[in-house]
Amino acid sequence: MSTDSISTEPISCEFFSEPQRYNTQTSNEAIVIGPQPNQHYRVIVNTTDSATLTAIRACVLDAFATRSHLGEYIQVGSFSQRSDAETIARLLKRAGYPARTLYIR
Repeated sequence: MSTDSISTEPISCEFFSEPQRYNTQTSNEAIVIGPQPNQHYRVIVNTTDSATLTAIRACVLDAFATRSHLGEYIQVGSFSQRSDAETIARLLKRAGYPARTLYIR
């Protein structure tokens, strides 16, 4: 593989003035990354494409690729309030990402 096609330019966030974290919580000196307890609203993007994940991580540092019975997707964030999740999903959709909000018990 040639390194000529790999960009070394940093990707800037187009949604926020600085990157955010929506999947990280501190619990007894441990940092837990992933779905958070009591945050049932998830924003996902229906792909696990590495370029898409890299672009989203420029804005949401702890976004991650995962899979469930829904298939493979990028989890952008987990939220306790539906309105917060929908705001992030709208920002992603405006930028052309296939984002949606899910409620997971």
